[in-house]
Amino acid sequence: MKVTVVATVLNNEDTIRELVDSILHQSRKPDEIIVVDGGSKDNTLAVLEDYEAKHEDFRALSEKLNKAQGRNFGIEEARFPIIAQIDGSCVAHKHWLKRLVRPLKDQEVGVSAGFYRIVAKTAVARAVSPFIGVTSKMLDPRSYMPTGRSMAIRKKIWKDLHGYSEDLQWSGEDNLFNYKLLQKGIRIERVPEALVYWHAPKTFGESARKIFSYTAGISQTGTWRHPCESLATVNTNIPAVYLKWALGMLCFGLSFYSLFFLYITTLGFTVYVFGSLWGKREEVTDQMALMLVPVVQIITDLSVIAGFASGFVTPLRRHRRLHTVSS
Repeated sequence: MKVTVVATVLNNEDTIRELVDSILHQSRKPDEIIVVDGGSKDNTLAVLEDYEAKHEDFRALSEKLNKAQGRNFGIEEARFPIIAQIDGSCVAHKHWLKRLVRPLKDQEVGVSAGFYRIVAKTAVARAVSPFIGVTSKMLDPRSYMPTGRSMAIRKKIWKDLHGYSEDLQWSGEDNLFNYKLLQKGIRIERVPEALVYWHAPKTFGESARKIFSYTAGISQTGTWRHPCESLATVNTNIPAVYLKWALGMLCFGLSFYSLFFLYITTLGFTVYVFGSLWGKREEVTDQMALMLVPVVQIITDLSVIAGFASGFVTPLRRHRRLHTVSS
């Protein structure tokens, strides 16, 4: 069972060597490595070309692409029937590939879903972590869906599903792909021990952009309803966010006319702040980071509101497919 590892990168100069080295030094060696650079403006491509010159089965491809196009390009170029995917901001555990592809020895299994642990080296990153991804304490193997950070798929299934949608203006291509998997009844095996380490956003701004992009993408595709958890996405109940902010703004507006609503607004905001602290106390154990959680909660909620609205009013753009998925 031969495997191609496909990674998509963009402006990952600071972490690209760590990523590539982690793939090269797997306990189960990949038969081919393809890294697709989506048009980096830093030194990422030069680093990749240096690896390509030194390793026969390493290929660096470069073209100005979004993430979905990059995934499709890399998978299409792959020579082998099993595709293991990882993202540019990740580092693979030594046994990641061995554990990830093991379920695919069973021909009935179409997809193997690995997991990721969030690497957070600053207080901001630690505060952001439970909002931007699934922490190990939040993981539910019954409902966890594959992510391009850590998954393996048969190339034939990718072809049958016509690859990742390239029509999205934002992210969310893997979420839409997951819905196709569910609709077709593809068997997914979850392998939480197939780990990669993902670097969390280091700033509030980076976190806001990621949440906006993700929420806009799932809104645009209509995949914001989790297939196993009704109205919830990975970790955000979008209707609840809209409802609490609508009520909060209504009470705030009325507080200019009534002292009663000023009390209600003050009480509501206090509950909001302490509720965010209480809700994340198990995921954020660092005290400095925990104090930043209410700020992150506000940023997250506003990013979700703006992102969901943007995706809802923006139709999918039918791009000319840059790389045709042949049958």
